[in-house]
Order: sequence, then C-alpha cells, then structure tokens
Amino acid sequence: MKKNDLTAFKTGHKKQLLQVVAKKDEPKTKRVERRRKPGPPRKLESEKANYKVMMSFTSSEEKFIKEQAGAVRVATFLKLKLQDAGVI
Repeated sequence: MKKNDLTAFKTGHKKQLLQVVAKKDEPKTKRVERRRKPGPPRKLESEKANYKVMMSFTSSEEKFIKEQAGAVRVATFLKLKLQDAGVI
C-alpha cells in the first residue's frame, strides 16, 4: 500500500483500514546510532601516560634545552631523550 493511498478509508475495505491502524500503533524499532567523535580512537587505560614529574632547571639550562628542543615542547623533547638513552 502506498503512503498516501486513501482506498483503505472507502467502504468495504475494513481489513485494510485495520492493517493501517495496526501499523501506525507499532513502535518504531529504528536504532539511533551515536555519532562518533572525529579524531583517533581512545587509548587504553594502560597506554595512557598519567605519571607526572616536576623538574627545576637553571636559566642557562633552560636556554640550552629550549635551543635543543626547537619547536617541540620541552616535556616531549625530554621524554624522547630519555627514550633514546634507553632509560624508559
């Protein structure tokens, strides 16, 4: 039966009318999917870096580290240096 078909409301078409009403009363079972946020998938809890360390440097050490790091953040630079040295 078409969406806007009115033949069900004519006399003698009670069966069709009951089917139309029954279809209207059925709950919609269409599943609503959540939108996935753009970007990379979440890391596992065991892979997240959550241990923080605070360090202090002299101004001359700070200048040297920033020159060596360049555009990279200081914390990332130091972490990479520790990985290269085989400490972590």
